[in-house]
Amino acid sequence: MALTPTSVNTQENELLTIITSQINQLNTAMPVEVVGVDTQQHTVRLKPLLAMLDNASQAVPYGILSNVPYLRLQAGAYGIICDPKIGDKGVAVFCSRDISNVRHSTLPASHRQYSISDAVYVALLLYEDPKTYLKIEDETITVQCQHFTANSHDATLATVGTLSVRADTLEITGKITIQGDVTISGNATIGGISFKDHVHGNGNQRENTTPPKG
Repeated sequence: MALTPTSVNTQENELLTIITSQINQLNTAMPVEVVGVDTQQHTVRLKPLLAMLDNASQAVPYGILSNVPYLRLQAGAYGIICDPKIGDKGVAVFCSRDISNVRHSTLPASHRQYSISDAVYVALLLYEDPKTYLKIEDETITVQCQHFTANSHDATLATVGTLSVRADTLEITGKITIQGDVTISGNATIGGISFKDHVHGNGNQRENTTPPKG
């Protein structure tokens, strides 16, 4: 701790300098950039976006923060998997105790406190609008993506209004049971036979019938 003549001019200034010096040892939060991701260990490598200042007010960069756990929205066995990507800019917070052993023990691995070594990456801070997203706004949920896959043992989709499915081609594999009326505006092919244009053989005077007329 460097004490200047003005900082020790009075007991109050000296005490203030000591307090300020101690406060400066407390790391709280910092904007960072993701420079590495380990999805197996659920950790990232982070580059702080702000530098330290020396006594001459010159920038002194931080080193890379390694093995930093990152936050995931999860409860028990249920969660949303959206792992960080290299280039993401977000916020890292620093824990009040050494967390290096937190997965295996409640006893801190050392006596350090509020250290930059005990970072947790929690959220994006500087970002562009995503191309793939889940958007919840008012009473509307919008899902935007290039490919959508849903796997379930059983599934129920219920609405009191109209369910609309729009696709160039709709493919369904499996047995279909429909309870209620079915309206088809175009043609239907059943077993390779056109429902709209098919004819029956051995009809009137043993000739083919005409296609259905309605």
